[in-house]
Amino acid sequence: MVRAETAATEVVLGPVWFVASKKFDFGKGDNITVTGSRLTMNDQQVVVAREVTKEGKVLTLRDPKGFPLWSGRARGSKSQR
Repeated sequence: MVRAETAATEVVLGPVWFVASKKFDFGKGDNITVTGSRLTMNDQQVVVAREVTKEGKVLTLRDPKGFPLWSGRARGSKSQR
């Protein structure tokens, strides 16, 4: 969950093993920037993250077309900058 001003929004990242393999972790109170798409899943608004930036480090989760980097479908994308 990410709180922006007054509202909290669920952010969908990807498999825990993928995020952990990139040596990226999150904690309550972290200041992050999320780039992604707003979608409705199970009647709830969520953000499916393409990139997350924390302390200048970028975690890339999906290619520009939205394909998950862990799936093997993403081609020509950098997994992390």
